[in-house]
Amino acid sequence: MTDLSTEATSADALLDDLRRHCYRPVLGDAQVGADDDFFALGADSIDLMRVVTAAQDHCRVDIDVAEFFEAPTLRRLAQIVERELAAGRVQAAS
Repeated sequence: MTDLSTEATSADALLDDLRRHCYRPVLGDAQVGADDDFFALGADSIDLMRVVTAAQDHCRVDIDVAEFFEAPTLRRLAQIVERELAAGRVQAAS
């Protein structure tokens, strides 16, 4: 039996959550790996903005679009979200 750390499990859960709530509405049912380049999957800059907006709305954090654009992978998006949540930089409820 494999003993997964809580950190690894929560990282995997965040990847799955972002894949389901942010990537899937834009890319459909395409199989997206954590390190797949967003643009190599056929997406464009408008799609990137849609994913960032969905992630911001879903996770209630601000995301630096330029930072995600530099490394447009699901893993990088999750790292940005984790960093913002850990720093307590969440958006006020509207």
